Amino acid sequence: MKIEFVIDELVLHGFDPLQRYAIADLVESELSRLARVYAKDLVQRRPTDVARLDAGSFETPARLPAAHAGIGIANSVFDAVRGATS
Repeated sequence: MKIEFVIDELVLHGFDPLQRYAIADLVESELSRLARVYAKDLVQRRPTDVARLDAGSFETPARLPAAHAGIGIANSVFDAVRGATS
C-alpha cells in the first residue's frame, strides 16, 4: 500500500523565512507518521487527486519554536485530506 502526499506550495504567513526548512521537515515527518497510523482508513476512502486544499488554520503556543508549527500544519492538512476523500 502506498500513500503519497505531494505539496507543490505551502504558504505560511507570520513565520520567520529562516524557519521554512525546519517547518517543512516537521510537516513531512508528521504527515508520514499520520499516513502510517491511518493508512487503512485512507485507502478505504479511495483518495483522489486534490487540485487545491485549504487546510484552515491552527494555533501554535508562543513558547514553542516556530518549527513546531509543522506539526500543526501537517495535522490540518491531513484532516482536510481525510475530509476531501470522504
